[in-house]
Amino acid sequence: MASQKLTFALQSPVGLRFGSTRVVEAEKISFEMDMVVPTGIECEFQLELPDDGEMVTGLIRIERARPKRANVLPRYLARILELGDGDRERLDAWRTAAENPARLEISGNG
Repeated sequence: MASQKLTFALQSPVGLRFGSTRVVEAEKISFEMDMVVPTGIECEFQLELPDDGEMVTGLIRIERARPKRANVLPRYLARILELGDGDRERLDAWRTAAENPARLEISGNG
């Protein structure tokens, strides 16, 4: 489970809106966004991966919603239904790297 905040765009029935992820898993995305999105709806999405700025695109279905509270944006849990060509590999590679950060190996000469 990768919990780095990433830029997240949702193409909803009311237009394109931006938010940020909270958790990205292999089959689910948790995100927050200043918009009411009904559960059960399917929407196209884009997720910007850090460092190289590559976009992962696909289709999600909103499974759960937590309404807006004082100073907290609405939060959503969505199931990934489809990913664009090559996007599954990019997303999985990013998740693996985020979950297992490279360790710096220090070696000395003599």
